[in-house]
Amino acid sequence: WRVHAPDVIAYPRISGTPAVTMTPEGPQWNILDPAAPSEAFIESFARALAALQSITPETASRAGVPTSTIAEVRAALSRSMDATREALQPSEAVWQRWQRWLADDAMWPQHVALVHGDLHPGHMLLGTDGRLVGILDWTEARVTDPSIDLALFCGCFGRPALAQLVERFAQAGGTTWPRLVDHAAERWAAFPALIAEWALRTDNPTVLEHARGQLAAITAETAA
Repeated sequence: WRVHAPDVIAYPRISGTPAVTMTPEGPQWNILDPAAPSEAFIESFARALAALQSITPETASRAGVPTSTIAEVRAALSRSMDATREALQPSEAVWQRWQRWLADDAMWPQHVALVHGDLHPGHMLLGTDGRLVGILDWTEARVTDPSIDLALFCGCFGRPALAQLVERFAQAGGTTWPRLVDHAAERWAAFPALIAEWALRTDNPTVLEHARGQLAAITAETAA
């Protein structure tokens, strides 16, 4: 950032259009159709993700990037679920879904990787052809569960697009494992707990309501 003050931050303008911008009427998608993301977008996203994860955890750690083991990640998620259970009131079906995912060793990777950590469409810059040309806001970057950026992709674009992404990611040299698609989808299903934890920690009722709204969608999906 070239400008950083309590009320504003700014950095030099770079090329590309955010995939989504917020307007008073709600989110406005630009170039990209979230219901049918293009092959060009998926391929370019996969290549970017593979390039990011090719940076070794050791290199990232030496640069000061926070690092967690998979065991630490699982323990932290369990604490988040416990801490937010009263505020969120997840259904028993959702709660058991979360616990099964946490406990299923076959779901989880045996390695960690460098992730962006907050790779939602507002942080994606697209070219006019729909390809990913830039990524903004690296404040949540860390070495951790490599599925985090994939989980957000699943939440934004759906499981079929996620499966396409994982295929392209592997072709681009990314490291996968047999249950990656399932794991990323289950991580997305657990996101309400993480959002709610942040909302409670910062005393932000608006974000807490957002977490509850996301949980309602997960509840409906779980019951289907």
